Amino acid sequence: MLLVPIWGGKRPAVAARALEHSVHVVASGYDYASEVLDPLANVLARVPALNTPDAAVATINLAQRFREDWIGDWRDVVGKQRRTYKAVDWTAPTDDAPPPPNVPPTVSITSPASGASFAAPATIAIAADATDNDGSVTQVQFYSGATLIGTSTTSPFGMTWSNVPAGSYTLTAKATDNSGAVTASRSVATTVTATTPPPPGLPAPWQTQDIGKVGVTGNASVTAGVFTVRGSGADVWGPADAFRFVYQSLAGDGAIIARVASVQNVYAWTKAGVMIRQTTDAGSTQTSMFVTPGKGLSFQRRIAANGTSVSTTIAGAAPYWVRLVRAGQVITASVSPDGTSWTDVGQDTIAISGAVWIGLAVTSHDNTQLATATFDNVTVR
Repeated sequence: MLLVPIWGGKRPAVAARALEHSVHVVASGYDYASEVLDPLANVLARVPALNTPDAAVATINLAQRFREDWIGDWRDVVGKQRRTYKAVDWTAPTDDAPPPPNVPPTVSITSPASGASFAAPATIAIAADATDNDGSVTQVQFYSGATLIGTSTTSPFGMTWSNVPAGSYTLTAKATDNSGAVTASRSVATTVTATTPPPPGLPAPWQTQDIGKVGVTGNASVTAGVFTVRGSGADVWGPADAFRFVYQSLAGDGAIIARVASVQNVYAWTKAGVMIRQTTDAGSTQTSMFVTPGKGLSFQRRIAANGTSVSTTIAGAAPYWVRLVRAGQVITASVSPDGTSWTDVGQDTIAISGAVWIGLAVTSHDNTQLATATFDNVTVR
């Protein structure tokens, strides 16, 4: 409770606030001089001058008051009018009000973006933006689903998640401020996909490349003795070829044998078989024994470089065995259903000399897409 002077119809002219064992009393000056008195009429404080918009501040020590209840006065100095303090309700000043409630932090994942995809085993950099308006962020925890995967205690907040296996993941971040409030971010969905290991390379001395103008790059691999060859190209025919070649060098006479286990039916004239050619130029002299999806078994050759091509065709389809035998410039083409009983399809003299390239050939007969063929029991001798 406070004691302030009042008079008829006016608001209290004295303001006061509680101190330890004391009360501050203020007498305001308006159009008069004013002062604060104790019960013995001692002046405790006064407004220094008339017509000064000032206040007289007096400290009343309640611990040293008189035996009777304190009754102090405020008076108008000019008219010497005295007014007795009256008890009024007192409201605590704002600087004694309780502190405002804690505001939780804010947090969001800035990386990776929602929907991001990675290849297994993945290394994912996770970053978060976390702030606290009325304090500081002490840590950010990162979760995959309900599993804690890392914690960051300094800004910028982030972590690296390593060796992540294939699967779908939901990432969240939880920020904690210096008052213990926790906020969770919106979730971010990520996917880690399984990677298909590259096909095994070709064993020495085999090598592979596209010959001629192909629309789609081909490839070749071998697993457990089975060669898988994929090639595009318009054809092996006319004055120039376009196909995928898997080959090695043959210095003199020799032969190549293979079973064409399968040929993808991209086109009726898609071709897969064995080949001998002088060079890797598109118009090189060459001989081939092919298996096709719809045109049978075809012995094809270009007798002179960049010249026309000719063929000899018989019935048959994969799986089928094919063979080319070189004796000088003479090439003999043969086929077999079982690798034991052979039938000669044809023989011709080709303008070749010295070392030649010998191997497997695939052309899709459609330069916009690959055709796949598989070969087993491949032998060069």
